[in-house]
Amino acid sequence: MDSARSGTIPELAPDAFLRWRESGAETVDLLAQARRLGPVSAFRIGERPVVLATGPQAVQEVLARCPERYVKRSHRARVLLGDGLLAAAGEQWRRQRRVLQPHFTGRAVHHYEQLMHDCAEETARRWAATAARKTPRRLDADLQHYSLDVIWRAATGRPLDDATHRALRVASDVLAALPALAPAG
Repeated sequence: MDSARSGTIPELAPDAFLRWRESGAETVDLLAQARRLGPVSAFRIGERPVVLATGPQAVQEVLARCPERYVKRSHRARVLLGDGLLAAAGEQWRRQRRVLQPHFTGRAVHHYEQLMHDCAEETARRWAATAARKTPRRLDADLQHYSLDVIWRAATGRPLDDATHRALRVASDVLAALPALAPAG
């Protein structure tokens, strides 16, 4: 966060966010633009200034070392998720984080190794079948499916089936259609 400490935060071109949004590109494309500027970058969404931390040290600073110094504005998921960990801020966020943190220690994650392995094997089988047909695949979609499958198996003990995956994708599309930054409330 050297640039942030020195007061210089590299900025995307003033209309970069609008061009990205109008293009219908994936979120990863906007993040790639911001990442080229360094671990901390800034842009505007309408009149609202946004600072995006993408470097590991910058993210650790914001989320772990000094979260009280950073204000999380309302998250677009809040209207769907309420004040859960993704959308909460301040003491409410810290309380929820303390409750969940034991599930993300090395020992706890070790408990999920087999299901992550099973999901990876299933992904590899899909890739092998596609390679045999000599047809392209969307790597980003496969990795999103893998991530959802790991989370789904951890939560339910069952593999992610196609119908559930479609329902989760619809929920994701609804979330993406919400305004990027809903008013705090």
